[in-house]
Amino acid sequence: AQVRPGAYQVQLGDGVDAQYTLAAMKAVTVPLKGMVSVLVAVQQTAILQGQLRDDSGQPLAGVPVSVNGPDGAQSVVTDAEGRYRVSGLGFGAYTVAPQPDAAYYALPEPSAVRLDGAHALVTTDLVARAIVDARGLDTSGMEVTVTVPQTPLPPGVAVPVVVQVTPEAERVTVDDPQVTLTRVAGSDEWRGMVQIPAGQQGPLEVQVTAWKGAGSTSERAILLVDPSLKSSDLSLRPFNALPDQVVQLRATVYGVARRVTVRDESGRTILLTADGEHGYFADVQASPLPGAHTLTLMIDDQPATQAQYKVIGRP
Repeated sequence: AQVRPGAYQVQLGDGVDAQYTLAAMKAVTVPLKGMVSVLVAVQQTAILQGQLRDDSGQPLAGVPVSVNGPDGAQSVVTDAEGRYRVSGLGFGAYTVAPQPDAAYYALPEPSAVRLDGAHALVTTDLVARAIVDARGLDTSGMEVTVTVPQTPLPPGVAVPVVVQVTPEAERVTVDDPQVTLTRVAGSDEWRGMVQIPAGQQGPLEVQVTAWKGAGSTSERAILLVDPSLKSSDLSLRPFNALPDQVVQLRATVYGVARRVTVRDESGRTILLTADGEHGYFADVQASPLPGAHTLTLMIDDQPATQAQYKVIGRP
């Protein structure tokens, strides 16, 4: 490739790092009117994937899966369909073991897997045998359904929980004493908010109990928690704009938000429109002044995060 003289860092292109690893390389200096040959040493890696189900065939979401191999152990969490995937693994012998709640499932024996050049993408499905059915705890004839968000969430956000109880319950409680459920007037629904702890690193179980007299019925739901997610994010396209050019704002907000806006440096407020479960957007006019400019994402009129863009050219 023809490039200008200067220092360059060599790295793999997008999508290749799932199949190959590249050793750390020093910057390559290209002299004026000169040619430099670069030898890039890569190592092929493997991918291990599969699905976790219970013995009735239902996928199990939010369950840690431990993968242990030559480079040590690592853990991933199954998604809403019970699927897991680990990429960038070196060749060698591995064991794969799901770690479901021991109160409800018998811990399966680890599955042995070997990854090599002929088996660089291996699918290993897993089964966890149920030993207790939460619905079997019913002692009063009540049926309890717990509804929580099904998509992964970041730590530290508050999310809604809806509990439906039939027939009518006298009270409904959550195992977290800080959570209060309130009955919706004229219905069999109870609603409240669950705060995901800021340091939560894996799935969070929400245990709900409905009471009537001395009898009770318990049910649970799993909140999928992804520590890599931010509670809110703001981006612009394009981030290099001409004076007064229209740019698109995209925001991601987890948790409950009644009003999502963006405030610019002049104090102007732009209302964002909801787009999907957590997304918001708006088209705004860039500043007429060249240079860097900052926008602040406001959630219910409180600052959450910021994003910068640059105006290039003359006003």
